[in-house]
Amino acid sequence: MVELSDKVKEFIVKTIKEEILRILPLTVVTKEDLRLAVEAMNKRFEDLQKYVDKRFEAVDRRFEDMNKRFDGLVRLLQIMFIVLSLLIAVFGFLRAAI
Repeated sequence: MVELSDKVKEFIVKTIKEEILRILPLTVVTKEDLRLAVEAMNKRFEDLQKYVDKRFEAVDRRFEDMNKRFDGLVRLLQIMFIVLSLLIAVFGFLRAAI
């Protein structure tokens, strides 16, 4: 799981504080209201965490795909150099034999 940066955490906490301060002057806040606000905040953190994990999972998949392609390219180049070396050896042998 990916950790949220401090700036993201500060932004979320600041936003929630602003929402609570906006609501407080209009109503009397009970412990139940605060509990619900904290639960909502936790839910937002969890949702944000899931979202960030899905971006990073997509990036990880792209890197895995790139690594597979790179490995395939390296194998192909190795085969090409082996074939080229064999051809040079064969033609060199034939040239020496003539």
